[in-house]
Amino acid sequence: MAAELPERLAGELVVLPVRPLAPGESYPDFVVERAYELWATCRNAEATAHMLAEELGPGVPSPSARRVREWTHYHAWTARADDDWRAHQGRNLFELQAQAVAAVRLGIQNLLLAASGAFRDNPQDGAIRLKSAELAIKLVEKGVIPLSVLPPAEAADTSHLDRAAKEALALEGIVRQKHKRGG
Repeated sequence: MAAELPERLAGELVVLPVRPLAPGESYPDFVVERAYELWATCRNAEATAHMLAEELGPGVPSPSARRVREWTHYHAWTARADDDWRAHQGRNLFELQAQAVAAVRLGIQNLLLAASGAFRDNPQDGAIRLKSAELAIKLVEKGVIPLSVLPPAEAADTSHLDRAAKEALALEGIVRQKHKRGG
């Protein structure tokens, strides 16, 4: 009997048998790649294994935290994630800012729910939601995550340029940023 898979993954996955992998068996490439994507966001093997197991669903073999740590070393995920970050840092910051705004909006909704007595029957849930709201609001209030209005400009493809042209383009960008700041 095939395990039920999340709809967004159904077209990509080969249905695995509902049993643990035997020694020597390997996970499909898409599982390893998805594990990297999750690991690169948190850089924590335990969290990655948990998120992947949740995503794949019950009955589908998913890697343990130990296996994720092995992949991290074998596939040099730290260096790859660092390169990904450098290549996409403007996009990453924008996404983080968008998440911060969403967290603040949700926090305010939870404050309003608490004020209206919505957590009367489940005070523990209310306490957790209010603490989350407080932390989200503090991140923005203290300027830990500066809010932005515009998404970052798309990076230009410079793969066809020689080194001197790339350096000139980078220098031009630095000068432009310096002028924006008034320096």
